[in-house]
Amino acid sequence: MTASSGRFYDPAAAATDRSTGFYARWVLRSASFPVSRLCLAIRSTPNQITVVGTALGLLAAGLAVLGGRGALLAAGGVLHVAKVMDYVDGNLARAYGRKTWLGKFLDGLSDALVDSAFLAGVGLGVGGAVALFAVGAAWVSTLGLYAKVRHLYLLGKVRPAEPAEAAPMEGEAATVSRAARLARGVVVVLERLDHELALPGFVLAAGVGRVDWWVVGAGSLRLLTGATAVAKATYAGVVTLNLPRG
Repeated sequence: MTASSGRFYDPAAAATDRSTGFYARWVLRSASFPVSRLCLAIRSTPNQITVVGTALGLLAAGLAVLGGRGALLAAGGVLHVAKVMDYVDGNLARAYGRKTWLGKFLDGLSDALVDSAFLAGVGLGVGGAVALFAVGAAWVSTLGLYAKVRHLYLLGKVRPAEPAEAAPMEGEAATVSRAARLARGVVVVLERLDHELALPGFVLAAGVGRVDWWVVGAGSLRLLTGATAVAKATYAGVVTLNLPRG
């Protein structure tokens, strides 16, 4: 297997990337380039890297459950490596010219699983009411993922050649467009805030010994993101079921 392109960075994709803030672009993405070159040299596949990143993320969640400043800081470090690997799999997909719907789905599934597990792990490490809140927020976040996946499944059944956002029917265009833009805008803002602030904020909170504050902040953000994703996917699913079969 050889790479069809040595380019790891796609300017066109980066221009529309929802997570191109300072931390994502200058820390995570920059760190991913040398790792990507190494993985390319040993012929790793994007899906293999996704599995490695997921395993590292779950390891970080396990460390967080232990509590204690040392374990929490170690958990933050392992999670940072997992986030770097999240960029590496995309880099390899572009280098091999093998960007697929399945790869994108697995990558999104990995992100949601790791983020939810880490939030729940930190909460369980704190204990008490914070643990209950963290587990609840992680559950709602996972429910948001399920809603999005179900919507993609419906689109695949209705319009297999168009596994993307479905076009609304005539007469519904204005309503769907307004609702979709509003929901999409809310989700984008919340996801970007989460992507940019969650891990740096956790390391800071662990350093000062107040991860309970982090759980409340990150958990609230995940609650809003998950609930909005459920609402968006549910509404879009109703429209999708009414589309003519392709």
